Amino acid sequence: MANNPPVSVTVKFDPNNIGTTFNPVSTDIPFGPSGGLPIPQGTNLINFQLQTLSGGSGSQATFPSSPLQFSGKSLPVGPFTYPVPVPAGVTQFQVQDDNTNSDQAPKTYGFTVLVDYDGQTFQGDPVIINEPPGGMA
Repeated sequence: MANNPPVSVTVKFDPNNIGTTFNPVSTDIPFGPSGGLPIPQGTNLINFQLQTLSGGSGSQATFPSSPLQFSGKSLPVGPFTYPVPVPAGVTQFQVQDDNTNSDQAPKTYGFTVLVDYDGQTFQGDPVIINEPPGGMA
């Protein structure tokens, strides 16, 4: 299996959305039925970078000690979770995804990204897509 170039994900926290109908946590991963972060076959390094938008108390949002919780494989089947541990209080971290998907179709994995801000934990729910051999059709 090949080692692929790193993939970057920006996680944004908007304190102005706390208490509104909008989620304060968002990512630059496309959302919707055809959305998700495509992960090619092989070893992949995914970099997560947290940005806090202006507003609120002015505090910096951080990732908790287990900022990723995988909530299901081949959505919507599940649920199961397992944490991805990192040091608490960081604004960036990396995870390794060893895509060994041998099916002829992509496999989607829902996950939750957690963000701490002023003593509260908030979450966003992007999707990772492990590509099949030969890439996406």
